[in-house]
Amino acid sequence: MLIDDIRDVFGMALKKNGHSINTKNEDEIKEAYESLVELKKNVLLYNSDAPQVPYISGEVSVGMQWNGNAFQGQQELPELKFVMPQEGAVLWMDNYTIPSGSKNIDLAHKFINFMFEPEQQAEIVNSVGYASATKGGRELLSDELKHNTTIFPSEEDMKKGEFINDVGPETLAIYDGTGKNCAPSKKHCISLLYIQRADAPLLLYPSNLNPASSGRLGINLPE
Repeated sequence: MLIDDIRDVFGMALKKNGHSINTKNEDEIKEAYESLVELKKNVLLYNSDAPQVPYISGEVSVGMQWNGNAFQGQQELPELKFVMPQEGAVLWMDNYTIPSGSKNIDLAHKFINFMFEPEQQAEIVNSVGYASATKGGRELLSDELKHNTTIFPSEEDMKKGEFINDVGPETLAIYDGTGKNCAPSKKHCISLLYIQRADAPLLLYPSNLNPASSGRLGINLPE
């Protein structure tokens, strides 16, 4: 299973090939594309709505996953294991924003401040398994959650990861298959494997499956 997000999926392939997920090099992006074409025959489905569900239902046994959803899946299927790729993961974060022209700016600031209170941050972890953005929130967690590496990956794993940056419309056009070098035959056209819509492609697999057998790409789904 792959996450239904073009930057996440290409980011995985770029990292597998030793490149930055934010590269603007067309040859590197095409190399990632070829890796994904090779992988495609083993992909059973794409899911970003509730990506933990296919593992719980038994539809898939290995693939991409966001860490909070992985934690949610582990509550129903404890043998699920979450792994950060050795090449480095695609990192991400949620953000609060206040649109320009908003009429309730003071209230928006109050809401954001409220959500960053330690108690609310701890509740986010307890409810959905995504990491607290503050040290104060983490301190309120049980020791089990505080040291859960699905929720809080190690510093070593985090250092190997990269956040997705804006690569600009010209580079996105390569992803979308509308780049200037997209052949009429579409042999090299990214849209052949177009995945509408990054963020943390991490791996989830049953604990009785040896991840070393999954290869460097980390995904080896049955055909």
